[in-house]
Amino acid sequence: VAVPSHALRAMESLMEEVILEYGLIRQIIVQPDMRGAYVQLVRQMNELVGQVGGTTDLEDAANENAVWSIEFWASKSSRDEALARDTVAALIEKLQGLILEVATEGQIQLPKLD
Repeated sequence: VAVPSHALRAMESLMEEVILEYGLIRQIIVQPDMRGAYVQLVRQMNELVGQVGGTTDLEDAANENAVWSIEFWASKSSRDEALARDTVAALIEKLQGLILEVATEGQIQLPKLD
């Protein structure tokens, strides 16, 4: 997995600002030559969801059409509420049009901090 430094800094910043309890990880296969467009739409979505969570997408080094998507959220309900907003839902619809398949998906159990 190729990890741009700005993606790691954004993930670190988000994790410092929000107590996160819910996460998902997916390997998403996008249409050929559309990975950059997919990642750009995810960045726009992150700006809209605010401090309740977000997604960091990492380009798969072995597959030029794959992205590893890591979502971190304050809770499952905060994720559901954020993704249901009209502006976010519109971006999700655009994202879905770029996805060929979700090859792998799993829920991440984030440790509770004392």
